[in-house]
Amino acid sequence: YINMGGKIFNRGEVTINKINMNNAGIIYNRGTLNVSDILYLSNSTTQVINEGNLNAKNLRVQGDSHFYNIGTTVIEEETRIDCNNPTWRNDGQYTTGTYHLSSYATDIINNCHLSVKGTTYLVSEGHFKMDANSSLETKNLEVQHTMVYLGEHSIIKVSNEAKMYSSVSDKGYIESVAQDADKPAVFTAKSVVSGCSPNQGYVINYKGNLVVAADSHFDNGYSGSYPFINIIGNVKFAQSATSAN
Repeated sequence: YINMGGKIFNRGEVTINKINMNNAGIIYNRGTLNVSDILYLSNSTTQVINEGNLNAKNLRVQGDSHFYNIGTTVIEEETRIDCNNPTWRNDGQYTTGTYHLSSYATDIINNCHLSVKGTTYLVSEGHFKMDANSSLETKNLEVQHTMVYLGEHSIIKVSNEAKMYSSVSDKGYIESVAQDADKPAVFTAKSVVSGCSPNQGYVINYKGNLVVAADSHFDNGYSGSYPFINIIGNVKFAQSATSAN
């Protein structure tokens, strides 16, 4: 337990069962930190900065706490972010079993490579941002109300199924913020399906200099004047999951 502003600075190797940071504190890891159970952050003045190797079974970001990865992080089971104003930033290599964002957070940024072995759940009204040239590889993806922003030449690669169920016009975006049309972001999946009820408008909003590449994609249509797929800007559709340049 790290309480009352306690600090740990590791340049060697630490192996521990569980870390609970429930009243401020800092962990700065430049060596190897192994947590066999959960690394739990639960206070707005709590920070974990990893510049080395961090291995844990689960990571929970609560209480508007702050997590920064500049090195290599491996979370065996679940990364869960479910508070309103946390920080989660990846500037290195981050691997997790599942990734679950269910908060109003706006400071969730993947600047490098994020690998999710199972499902990535972006089911909030927050923001998930990806910098230029960054990548998210995941088996499955679910998007509901989250604003997903992609920089130029960034890519989301879904090896199996992407499920969309936003159902509102001003939320649930996969948006490329790339300014150069020759450097679009890419969203690719084996299949893109609707999780909404039949004839529901605004299942997903695609926007900007974006290429959507899928082996199968649910059909567009209208619920009254509301499209199932809302297309804004220079959005292009490739013929298959592997045919985008």
